[in-house]
Amino acid sequence: KYPVLILLIVKQENNIGILRLVSHIVTRDIISCLFPWMTIEVKFYSSGFMRIPFCPIPVEKARKIVGTTFYGVVEPFLKVSRGFEIQLKQAGIPLNGREYLSIAMFSSIFMFLIMYVLFLIFTVRIINLFNALSMSFFIAAIFFFVTFFYIKIYPKVLIKKRVIDIERNLLYALRHMHVQITSGVPVFDA
Repeated sequence: KYPVLILLIVKQENNIGILRLVSHIVTRDIISCLFPWMTIEVKFYSSGFMRIPFCPIPVEKARKIVGTTFYGVVEPFLKVSRGFEIQLKQAGIPLNGREYLSIAMFSSIFMFLIMYVLFLIFTVRIINLFNALSMSFFIAAIFFFVTFFYIKIYPKVLIKKRVIDIERNLLYALRHMHVQITSGVPVFDA
């Protein structure tokens, strides 16, 4: 019967702030005041872009390449860190714990190899071969552990960013709802 206007809100990197949501709700309210006969629907679509730090290739390709290769290696980390699956969901990462930690292991091994070769090239000119090999291995091992554990705590970093974003924009959303309610708009429409 009536024309339908659909507002498309595209989430970037699985993160949408309340302020952007409020601005789209205000847009919906203005359009509904100007065109009361029009039905307005707000739909959310994800852009599908996800990034894991230090991962040398896109996540979908890494997921296909890694497959189930590192599942046995990362299983103890899943047993130790309880609630990791929940953290991934809260962070908006559409991978299960095994896949995510397998990609983290793949990225860490990649960083290990790159750092080992780079440090070997630079140290073999300065010191003898045996010391260069052992020193390069030690430095590359440090990079391996730092990379793996940073990727492992990355969902917590994303969750913290989301919480800060929500807390920063919550006051504006509440003010908007207060203005809507005091102007006579029912609570469910505000």
